[in-house]
Amino acid sequence: MQRIFILVLFFLLSINFFGQSIGYDSAVKNINNSVLLARTIQPINQYFIIKIPIVFHIVYKTDEQNISIEKIQEQIDILNTAFRMKNKDEIINNTYDYFSCLACDMKLEFIIDTIIRVKTSVSGFYISDDVKYSSMGGSNVIDPDNKLNIWTCNLQDGLYGYAQFPGEKTNMTDRKSVV
Repeated sequence: MQRIFILVLFFLLSINFFGQSIGYDSAVKNINNSVLLARTIQPINQYFIIKIPIVFHIVYKTDEQNISIEKIQEQIDILNTAFRMKNKDEIINNTYDYFSCLACDMKLEFIIDTIIRVKTSVSGFYISDDVKYSSMGGSNVIDPDNKLNIWTCNLQDGLYGYAQFPGEKTNMTDRKSVV
């Protein structure tokens, strides 16, 4: 789960909020401003919460790989708990002192928008992004400018997951996602 959390965090640095491309530099500036605001004496409830709709692409070959809605919701709950800092003691106790002073409620909540289930004949996917194309046995990206697309699939070569790094220049909309 920690790997998914880190991948999602990297992705969020380049995600488009409210249908508007904010870019890497603006995203970093917004995050830094959020940290500065959280460290002031202003009440935290003054700030609005950004809701991030997620499209889950469950690409499976075996029934065991077909993740249940309960498991998906459990992972969303874990992300929301961490990003809203509802587990403050756990975060503070498991974070290096240097970073613990930056821990704050990010005012981000993840919500399930759509779950797409695709039974595939592919035994395992590689970092080639084939899982992001129905023609290759995967599932096509959905509205990447407004929704976070996350694929679950059987990855090969010891991969646990991957994502596009913030600021990496690409014209490919399917790269705005997490596998």
